[in-house]
Amino acid sequence: MSKSMLDKMYFLDKIDPDILVDFGCADGELISHILPYEKNSLIIGYDSNEKMIELAKARIKNSNIILTSKESFLDPTILKMFYRINDNTEQKTCLILSSVIHEIYSYLSPEEIEHFWEMFNQDWDYICIRDMFFSKESSYLKPFESDILKVRMKSEELKEKIKIDLLGSFEKIWGSIEDSKNFTHYLLKYRYDDNWEREVHENYFPMFYEDFLKKIDNGKYRINCKLYTLPYIKNIVKQDFNINLNTETHAKIILEK
Repeated sequence: MSKSMLDKMYFLDKIDPDILVDFGCADGELISHILPYEKNSLIIGYDSNEKMIELAKARIKNSNIILTSKESFLDPTILKMFYRINDNTEQKTCLILSSVIHEIYSYLSPEEIEHFWEMFNQDWDYICIRDMFFSKESSYLKPFESDILKVRMKSEELKEKIKIDLLGSFEKIWGSIEDSKNFTHYLLKYRYDDNWEREVHENYFPMFYEDFLKKIDNGKYRINCKLYTLPYIKNIVKQDFNINLNTETHAKIILEK
């Protein structure tokens, strides 16, 4: 978990914001790790789930942090109320979207999704994104038949052990793992068997990486991005299936005004 948090905090030594907004902060896990490095910054945590916000408030006791689940928080005029003004100049702001975009597409309505994208038109100094992404280039590379067989055999073993047909239910929703995107998608997902009924329906790759970049390239920001294979995923797939996963699974993106 600590290694995962370090990966999610990739942006801290690359930007200098005065205000950080963790959109989809859940129980405040990321905020609690960021806090020691941003003691002089105002941190705002937003999550639509009130129970998550209550958990965050219970774990984080700091007057420099605002935690809220108010839906109106998405309104830019409401957001301005949180800004600290110094010498009549607004401080630099950073929007953090950590493992948020795929959930937006999994659980929100089309209208809510459009509302989400409107945030990119607000006057942020930085937007820092870390999420799962799959590239068009990778979609042309088919998985090895031997690797597909390893996954199917291991999944049969798991089916007998946990009494859940993980692969069968996955392919029923998303299609065959002979497709490279589905193959990688399943390898990112199979470990969450304790919450499978919910997890199997989440769309980890709602859009190609290249299409996402086009969507955010509005001329307002300089884009710094890195597509990579998450080391933990690579290691666990090697351990569980004896497969060398070289397909990129995640992206780190910094938009700077």
